[in-house]
Amino acid sequence: MQVKKLENHQVSTNIPHIGALDDLRGIAALMVFFAHVVHNLTRGIDASMGAWLRPSNPLFAILAEGHAGVSLFMVLSGFLFAYGAHGSEVRYWRFVCNRILRIYPMYLLLLFFAAYSSPSQFSFEGFIASAVLFSNTGDALKDIGFTALLWTISVEFLFYLIFPFLNRFKNAFGVEYLFRLLVLLIVLRYLAIGLGASARDISYFTIVGRIDQFLIGMIVASLYREGHFKLKHPRLYLAGSIVLVLLSQFALNRMGGWIQDTEWKGIWHTYEAMIFSALIVTYLFSYSALNALYKSLMARIGLVSYSMYLLHMPVLLLLQRKHWYAKVTGNLYWDALITACYLFPVVFFLSNATYELIEKPFMDFRTRYLSPLSTKEVGIRSPA
Repeated sequence: MQVKKLENHQVSTNIPHIGALDDLRGIAALMVFFAHVVHNLTRGIDASMGAWLRPSNPLFAILAEGHAGVSLFMVLSGFLFAYGAHGSEVRYWRFVCNRILRIYPMYLLLLFFAAYSSPSQFSFEGFIASAVLFSNTGDALKDIGFTALLWTISVEFLFYLIFPFLNRFKNAFGVEYLFRLLVLLIVLRYLAIGLGASARDISYFTIVGRIDQFLIGMIVASLYREGHFKLKHPRLYLAGSIVLVLLSQFALNRMGGWIQDTEWKGIWHTYEAMIFSALIVTYLFSYSALNALYKSLMARIGLVSYSMYLLHMPVLLLLQRKHWYAKVTGNLYWDALITACYLFPVVFFLSNATYELIEKPFMDFRTRYLSPLSTKEVGIRSPA
């Protein structure tokens, strides 16, 4: 019997491997990881620090808003799928089945652990709501950590359900269709906010707000595939993009941080999508010049980023509950960073195990979902 060798990157029959995007997935996972470590091991220990962190040190202010890594993940999703499907037709059910094979085994594993580890919080209705990927609703299963981050998978999956249609309409009407749809959805979101919806919550936790990030990722991928970006000094532009991302996170923290619920939050994630799109494009152009060791490390983190994203929270909560965090400097912020240095290898090791034993075997069942465009889909027509 032939034994399959585990690859150092995900092998897809539909999308060519792009090493730069592996790195960026790793960066997104690290952003969320450090954000949760900093929050849980500061205000999670000392309630007097308030409901949100606003540290005077710019480093910790930036880390406190690392939840922006979720935005980077979602822009990457839109970019990757649009890049792979550019000029092709997406077969709907094959695509959806592929996405279920990719996300559901790990998702369901954590859901069952949540159900059995927190029986006092179990409800059959909540389990079913979560099982059918409604983890971002009030009816979803609640537990002590295993389901803490499943809400993002629910948002992602809704995008998967509509992506084949968006790709088809983009092929038929051109990338302008995605621009126009983006504007329409922003207007409708502000209509919902005007009627009483929370600008923060509708924009952060739901597809109604996150759809901008998927669409902008698709738009930028299409423009990239069509050769619209020309960068003579890509590393200079990459440095500028990184600075812009960091300054934006710092500015968000100074304006009140994630917890602030004001009307401008209805457009903030759209802005994040634009700056992360700039990061993606400049990173792609600069990738060949980056250090090989750095790329190898980030590629491996990116490979297991899905498991790392889902698993770091229960591991962090255990560490917090058992008081296994560092207490050496007398400053909770610096102690949190020290703790992250020995917590990360634990999460990374566990994530590699779940990737190889849970995620990867199911990925081998995926099939090809792309096919050439039919004649009637080629060309740009007015959708009006």
